[in-house]
Amino acid sequence: MTIQKMSDSEYFALDALDQTLLKKFMVSPLEYSHAKSHPMPTSSMRLGSAAHSLILGSGPDVVESPDGRTKYGKQRIREISEKGDIALNAADLKTVHGMRDMMGDYFTSMPGEAEMAMTAEDPWTGLSLKGKADYLPTEPIDGTYRILDYKTTSNSPEDFPRSAYRLGYYIQAAFYMRLFRINTAGDDAPLGFRFVVQSTNPPYDWMIWDIDEDSLEIEASAHRIDSALHDFSECQEMDRFDQGLDKTPHALMMSTWELQNLEDF
Repeated sequence: MTIQKMSDSEYFALDALDQTLLKKFMVSPLEYSHAKSHPMPTSSMRLGSAAHSLILGSGPDVVESPDGRTKYGKQRIREISEKGDIALNAADLKTVHGMRDMMGDYFTSMPGEAEMAMTAEDPWTGLSLKGKADYLPTEPIDGTYRILDYKTTSNSPEDFPRSAYRLGYYIQAAFYMRLFRINTAGDDAPLGFRFVVQSTNPPYDWMIWDIDEDSLEIEASAHRIDSALHDFSECQEMDRFDQGLDKTPHALMMSTWELQNLEDF
């Protein structure tokens, strides 16, 4: 069990299961296996990573992409790569600076530390788990220790609850709170999770969404995690991660809300 500041390269090198891959396993063992062997390219996450660095005040430097057609530009590209900085074109650089200006010092003024990695052994399966929190609390916020997570969205932050279930953010919150609890055994202070959600579109406004450890959503997510870790452990013992989605025909049906919405239309 550890809680420590750690670079992304060190964190990714840890041989442990994180919430991202666990959510892939919840889709199917095959989905997990593919995701593990085909990590998402860094380029697709560059703007979000740059916003994290500027707004959390921790991480690689964010610089403008040099002109790779010139000798100097090619040299700068090598230097940027070796240093691990994030290079953005002029438009994206303007965007992340606008986001940083709108967010201000919200994170850096909080009682906590940025980019903290947590590791633990699951007490029931013995699996090694890991998670890297954007901001880990050192003191309560309004009486509750809140793990902070920064999200960017191209939609309005008001729409965040609609995507939270689909994108597995309840699972993420429950998983990180589990790691925090294991590492702080004996401390029964109230614990919660805070999503700070910012638009990537001008004026780059943002909102705060909280969820508490004792909520029904987190309780249900914790049970889902327990079940997935148990199944993962069995697949690992058999070295079988080739099972895909169920190919049995399924009835296509609308939810009650969708039916009501269609009838109202």
